[in-house]
Amino acid sequence: MRSRARCPHPSGPRMFDQATSTTAWVTVRDAAMRGETIPDGWALDADGNPTSDARAALSGALLPFGGVKGANIALMVEMLAAMAGGSFSQDAAPFDSGTRSPRLGLFVAAIDPTAFDTSYAQRAEDHLSRLASEHGADFGRRKTPITEVEIPDDVYRALMTP
Repeated sequence: MRSRARCPHPSGPRMFDQATSTTAWVTVRDAAMRGETIPDGWALDADGNPTSDARAALSGALLPFGGVKGANIALMVEMLAAMAGGSFSQDAAPFDSGTRSPRLGLFVAAIDPTAFDTSYAQRAEDHLSRLASEHGADFGRRKTPITEVEIPDDVYRALMTP
């Protein structure tokens, strides 16, 4: 499951986009395509056994970050997404094969922080700036959205062929 949150502040919102698994599925898929192993603790195989074999992990499950506490966060995100009509993870169709949509859910909560604290935006920016200066981390990095993607001609033709 992935979760996204925006944190408003004077210079514009910061976006947090994070998988609740230890790593993203595409990272494991790419490792499998290259014939590489993955770190211990990332995945289980189809029988529920820990694996560092990326190919075996694709037939199993990705593990949540943070052990039990991360699993609780992952379950919370899954429950909210399913409440919006999406499939639960064990009911979702495969992402990489088949003809059925995985029916991913989306849950959006809009909260106006100024309804609780009119100084919140500035306090949040001060906090994020302090974390960056004291710990060297820019949490919720501001990124320019991608508005254009180059697609090789053969891929474009394949996509456009009915």
